[in-house]
Amino acid sequence: GLFDKNKRKSNMFDKPSSPKSNSGGFKSSDSSPFSTSPRQTHRPSNSPSSLSLSKKMRNTEGDGELLDSYDVIIDDIPFEVQIRKKEGITYYLISDIPILEEAWKKFSSDLLADIKAGLSGRVFETVKEVREYLSTFCEQNGINVKKHELETLAKYYYLSIGKLGLMEIPLNDGNLEELMVNGTTAPTYVAHRKYDACETNIHLDNNELMRVVEGIAMLANRTIDSRTPMLDAFLPDGSRVNATTPDVTLNGVTLTIRKFSEDPLTIIDLIKFGTLNVELTAFLWQAVEGYFGSKPANTLIAGGTGSGKTTTLNVVSLFSMYT
Repeated sequence: GLFDKNKRKSNMFDKPSSPKSNSGGFKSSDSSPFSTSPRQTHRPSNSPSSLSLSKKMRNTEGDGELLDSYDVIIDDIPFEVQIRKKEGITYYLISDIPILEEAWKKFSSDLLADIKAGLSGRVFETVKEVREYLSTFCEQNGINVKKHELETLAKYYYLSIGKLGLMEIPLNDGNLEELMVNGTTAPTYVAHRKYDACETNIHLDNNELMRVVEGIAMLANRTIDSRTPMLDAFLPDGSRVNATTPDVTLNGVTLTIRKFSEDPLTIIDLIKFGTLNVELTAFLWQAVEGYFGSKPANTLIAGGTGSGKTTTLNVVSLFSMYT
């Protein structure tokens, strides 16, 4: 995940929420398996799970036209992603989320809090260790979980220890260009390189989303709180981050991450995509680098949202690298 890429070993569960909290930083009254934020200013969700799917989303799970399916690999762990289309809407679906919801129904609020407390009190290096802990916990408390449910729970809790939870999956998906969370009342959206804007089945409450934002701010060596409620930063991999707290956005925490390709595009790619033709490319090259006795010219690149302004600017800037 992003924490591992930055070689940080800190555990996000180790931040105490208040002097009254236990050593793991969890409130015993908190029933949501996602509520791990150290901020007390954000109330936990009243729903039993922060991943509660809308009725429309429930009807989409396993339904609609399957456009694509692939695995996102995180620490050698595969997470299946399905791209489906139904009623004109394209969905980016993480296959594990419905399984998580069904598994969580077998646990009471107190048991979920005990799981979090147990995970925070020990060091887990691999998903196998998390699976063994959950298996023992279920046996001791008489909870009958199926093998695939146990595996899915172990994968989720592994992502939640010192990482960004389920948000790690889209953040590590090389097919995505952007991740958008516009408050807790709206679905999370992603911009797919092939399928454009997609609605996801990730729904986080304010506490979990704030935990994710604080973790990202830590990666960028920045802070975000009630005194500095807006974050504008870059991640170690070059991704651009914008986030706000409920202090300035009425719908709750917001988060936008613009990802950049690990293999940057070149002018040849833009010609192949049809963004530029050969004649316009030659003109821009001459204008930017100043060939044939002309001086380099100032260039303004303008366009609508998502039209490729930054991509074009980055590529055209390569013409000036020798001057």
